[in-house]
Amino acid sequence: MSSSVACTLLLGSLPILASSALPHGGDGRPIAAVPFDVRAPGAYFLTGDIAPCGAPYGIRVLADDVIIDLGGFVLEGGPASGPGIFAEGERRDIVVRNGRVAHWGGDGIALSAVEDVELREVSLYDNGGHGAHLGDRSRITACTSDLNHGGRGILTGAGATIAGCTARGNEYGGIFTGAGSTLLECRAEENLYGSGLEAGPEAVLRGCEVEGNRESGIRVGAGSLVTGCSARANLSVGIEVGGETIVRACRVSETVDGNGISIGPGGWVEDCEVRDNRRRGLDLFADAIARGCTVSGNGQAGVRARRGCRLIKNTSESNRGAGIELIGPGVTVDGNVLGSNAADDLVAPGSGHFVVRNTLDEERAVVGQGSFVAPFRAREDPERGPWDNLRP
Repeated sequence: MSSSVACTLLLGSLPILASSALPHGGDGRPIAAVPFDVRAPGAYFLTGDIAPCGAPYGIRVLADDVIIDLGGFVLEGGPASGPGIFAEGERRDIVVRNGRVAHWGGDGIALSAVEDVELREVSLYDNGGHGAHLGDRSRITACTSDLNHGGRGILTGAGATIAGCTARGNEYGGIFTGAGSTLLECRAEENLYGSGLEAGPEAVLRGCEVEGNRESGIRVGAGSLVTGCSARANLSVGIEVGGETIVRACRVSETVDGNGISIGPGGWVEDCEVRDNRRRGLDLFADAIARGCTVSGNGQAGVRARRGCRLIKNTSESNRGAGIELIGPGVTVDGNVLGSNAADDLVAPGSGHFVVRNTLDEERAVVGQGSFVAPFRAREDPERGPWDNLRP
């Protein structure tokens, strides 16, 4: 890109600093106007807010091993501009920190071909593409990405680590990461046409919150771990995971038009609270396990399980369908407490089920032939022990 337009800093924002107070103690190259090309490794810093103008881009990086310190200032684009910060060619080890990138016509930060990018304490606001589009092994800490209207809040390649970041109101979803990424204590709310938080296979999400997103709240690929997360009032599914994924100690509620938690084949959901979702509370695909979950107030079945699933020590009450609904053979239903569901508490057609140690009223169970069914413990009988219904 080339342009004869140069946008200078806003004079009113230029601080009076001794050299020791400048970024890097005065050791660095100042950026006082855009477009600006970074042609050599090293540290660069804004000297003040950059005003909107007709520049085709903000900062172009043409080297590896670069630090861009925004100094708490705003790098602001304008109509018909391109990206705020971008790199040409395959680069590596670029750091952008401490400031705001706003109102650019393209991505706020476009470093998708750059490995080992670090973003720290950066606000990405109202850009015409993604807030930030980064490459593999990116590290993003304490950033916000809001109201970007042509893409996602944050989009990265594989192996990213994202901690303490928030994405709000972005047009095509909140935070999207590639395989093997980690998201820690991130939040996504009210994003449009995409999930709040989405990661590829073998991801880890811990302590994240999603609310009011127009597709799924959290969606991850196979072999992942989702723990200590909460999802509220998302449109399609609260938490949706691929096969052999563990979902543990999560809270999901008020999904607008879908299930609370959807578990892929061979997955595991444990110690979760799932309530007041429009459709099912837990939806388990083949060979999945649900253990120790509390499921209530959902619009259809509390738990729906397919072939080979195991349902152990769950509580499913006050759902507007069945407490547990089986739609495949060979399901283990062991030690669950069911009651006050609008349909039968246990609906288990088919054969090959193993049903033991469950607490529910016997007349509220429908089990097909060819299954082992031990007597049920009645909900109103406090004298019987947990092993009693194994007796013939």
